[in-house]
Amino acid sequence: MAQARSSDHYAILGVLPTAAVAEISIALNRQVKRFPEEERDPATNAAFRELVVAYRVLSDPERRAAYDRTRVTSTVGASEALMVQLLVSQAELPATAEDQVLYLLLSVIANPALVGKKPAVNLSLVIDRSTSMNGDRINQVKAAASAIVDQLERPDSLSLITFSDRAQAVVPAMRVDNKPLIKSRISQISTGGATEILQGLQMALMELRKARRGAQISHLILLTDGHTYGDAEGCIELAKKAAAEGVGISALGIGHEWNDLFLDALVAPSGGSSAYLEGPERIDSYLAQRLDSLSQSFALDLHLRLSMAPRIKVRSVDMLSPSPHPMAHSGRSMAVGTLQHNAPLSILAELIVQPHTPGETSRVKADISADIISTDQRAQRFHSELQLSFESDTPLRPPLPAIERAVNKVNLYRMSEKAREEAEKGQLQEAARRMKRVATHLLNAGHGQLAQAALDEAVHIARTGDLSVTGRKRIKYGTRALIADDNLP
Repeated sequence: MAQARSSDHYAILGVLPTAAVAEISIALNRQVKRFPEEERDPATNAAFRELVVAYRVLSDPERRAAYDRTRVTSTVGASEALMVQLLVSQAELPATAEDQVLYLLLSVIANPALVGKKPAVNLSLVIDRSTSMNGDRINQVKAAASAIVDQLERPDSLSLITFSDRAQAVVPAMRVDNKPLIKSRISQISTGGATEILQGLQMALMELRKARRGAQISHLILLTDGHTYGDAEGCIELAKKAAAEGVGISALGIGHEWNDLFLDALVAPSGGSSAYLEGPERIDSYLAQRLDSLSQSFALDLHLRLSMAPRIKVRSVDMLSPSPHPMAHSGRSMAVGTLQHNAPLSILAELIVQPHTPGETSRVKADISADIISTDQRAQRFHSELQLSFESDTPLRPPLPAIERAVNKVNLYRMSEKAREEAEKGQLQEAARRMKRVATHLLNAGHGQLAQAALDEAVHIARTGDLSVTGRKRIKYGTRALIADDNLP
């Protein structure tokens, strides 16, 4: 039996605590197949009995809810804030002379017993007011910013910075006591000039520092529709400084002219997220969702460190939820960002396991550090580890259902990004062929519009030698969003 023994029902079935009932049923069928026919008697096989019991509990909503309450308490303890769970695609590996691929699925869950009152938010909106934002874009941004003012409550603070070739604090950092005054200032924003993001970020960080007292969450949201001119490196350095001060950064690109690689690099130091809107119509919902997620924060400044034995290497790390994106890994700790109390965090790591001899064992460990809001504890540490074993007669088995689903989702995103890289290198036939495969996978998964966009890009690559600026972002952020979509097989 390839699965490590565990008393945790979710680990026994090989699913995350967020798994839907349908996924639990699929997991049971997959796990049953891992037992030979003669070992499928609950009366005589304790491991199979554990599987049956786990399914019966988790497939019943009432029993599952009761189990979840006791599980969190028993797993993390009455005072421990986070539970860190590791699932591995195969705990018992064949001892071979070749490298093997192993997948590690990490989930981090807040202890509901320690959820306190909603934390105060210290928010800074950094708005591009360059000439290209004129018209519907700036009008929608102003309407969305005014709506955010209505959502903020008295303990919260707000600053609003506009920038073009210079920055202005339209709303200096203040409590939201006088909402009509704040809205009046927002309504007077006009457009003009070029796009220089650094000045806006610098002023926003200054305003966030002013309002830091009493605010538990400091966050900057950048809204832009264009490339910044000559100051990209300075922006990244400022983002690193902000992250060191506990300031998170999110970024929204509007339209198709902005640099997606730059925005990804800008939010990475704090573990933030970047998003894409083709038009300005949904800016209000984007801002509302970001503010809501900040208000649900349980832990801040999360960092992950994966520790492996010398012959196990990390090939890639991807955030699955709540905001899917690739994570930079270099053997050091990785910025994860913020954990919400109502949205578990999940990460997939792809590992390369070098040859081992029969009888060897090896450990894999995940360490999380975080600031816990409700208890005001800083840099608290949490960890989980598991042991791998190597035997000459161990067959390779299908991965656990939760891992298989995660791998399929991430690979679809990677496939689209690989097509982009091939197009940039002039490998046009390979890029077009790969993009057609992306379209086929999307169509089979029921995502017709995104599949058509991928097919259009395959044609565009063959005709022009590159992806279209709109198609590139549509497919990149579309396939990235599907990573967190439970409906993708």
